[in-house]
Amino acid sequence: AIDIGTGAGFPGMVLAICNPTVYFTLMDSVGKKTKFLEWVKENLKLQNVEVINARAEDYIQISKRREYYDLGFCRGVSKLAVILEYMIPSTTGLLVTALYVIVDSIFIGRGIGQNALASLNIAYPIITVSSAISLMIGMGASTVMTLHAGKKRIRELSLSYVLFFNGFFYLFLIFLVFCFPKFLMELLGSTPEIDNMVKTYISFCSIGLIFLMISTGLNAAVRNLGSPRYAFFSMVMGALC
Repeated sequence: AIDIGTGAGFPGMVLAICNPTVYFTLMDSVGKKTKFLEWVKENLKLQNVEVINARAEDYIQISKRREYYDLGFCRGVSKLAVILEYMIPSTTGLLVTALYVIVDSIFIGRGIGQNALASLNIAYPIITVSSAISLMIGMGASTVMTLHAGKKRIRELSLSYVLFFNGFFYLFLIFLVFCFPKFLMELLGSTPEIDNMVKTYISFCSIGLIFLMISTGLNAAVRNLGSPRYAFFSMVMGALC
């Protein structure tokens, strides 16, 4: 996350203290303010804080962090269009995924009927849980890469772990879906009237989930490497697949 025009560190420094696993960049053009923030950082021994004395429009030209951050804060910095240019992350990919779900629901509800739409709602937690697991893995790898910035070995290991753990959880999910379908459907709240539809939807979606899981897991890590556009396209491809 980045706090542009942080001043005395509100809200960036406060959030960094409360969230030690999230990396914060505190930026301000006034040297006295950034010196104070450096003093706070050193005295509190904060490892997840970076203090930058620069103007956003100048810093973005000399760094590789355009569209780099997941979250941004600003107070009276500049026009909205200028702020967004520096702060927009690859959230468009997530919006594409959400749009895919909405369109899927519309087609199933109108084309097949209410039972099919009910089946989709019962089966969809499988996709949600898998995406959440992948996002957790990706954010963890991204945090490790940030804390060890510049260490190529750590970066390579983090990317490898993203792929490994996503593959592991995908295989575990496939095992549950195809070996214990009845137990899984009962757990999700399916009824005998729609069991066949739920089973069909879960089976087909589970096969293609690996693409969504990998794209979600790698999204944060790839963006952390300074390639937000690749992260965006990976999310789009994962949603389409």
